[in-house]
Amino acid sequence: MRAIIIDDEKLTRELIKEILTSEFLGIEIIGEANDYQSAIDLIDSTNPELMLLDINLGNRTIFEVLEKANQTNAKLIFITAYSDYAVKAIKYSAFDYILKPIVPSELVRAVNKAVQSSSDEQDQQLSVLTKNITNPQKIVLKTSDKMHIVDLKDIIYCEADNNYTIFHLKNGKNLILSKSLKVYEELLNDSSFFRVHQSYLVNLNSIITFEKHDGGYLVMANGQNVPVSTTKKKKLINHLQTIYKS
Repeated sequence: MRAIIIDDEKLTRELIKEILTSEFLGIEIIGEANDYQSAIDLIDSTNPELMLLDINLGNRTIFEVLEKANQTNAKLIFITAYSDYAVKAIKYSAFDYILKPIVPSELVRAVNKAVQSSSDEQDQQLSVLTKNITNPQKIVLKTSDKMHIVDLKDIIYCEADNNYTIFHLKNGKNLILSKSLKVYEELLNDSSFFRVHQSYLVNLNSIITFEKHDGGYLVMANGQNVPVSTTKKKKLINHLQTIYKS
């Protein structure tokens, strides 16, 4: 697999090369770049199969590079020193990313996952990422046999099932993901989703009514009832008032 490294820090590039060389005999590093223009030129001239990409390149970003460079079927791994809006978009798009300072085992894990993914999946993820950069609207959900691209507005609620999470969608389908509800709570916490119960994360825009009797429960857009824990009632009411205030 032919790989390139794009990062504005020479020491980081050297560390990545050292890890890849020692851990992956089948990966050949064919080039490096450290700024916006050299990154575009490198991608266009080499057509790599794997790209390790620093998000921030001086006063430009790697997203600007990907938008300008010729299309490539490369597998992508993002690297950043910051957990910011860009990381949020990357998470929504199900790409792997690594925070600096780089931990070798984390880089190895990310490369292994990228190598095993299909080019078609990466193309779809990149399309979602491009749309999600400023304001996430879609999320990539990977089940055991398929990758699903779902509009956030089409998620009614998420339900915990031990260490799995079930996504209940407006089209009547349920998607089972092998990650805990806490993972999705952290990912969706600023996108009109609210944890109303230990086992439920709901889309506030999919609530039909809030029934306060019988302990308190929500009637959701699919007709299902979702319980509200006593400790969450007041905060839930505040959230709803914020969304629907005139």
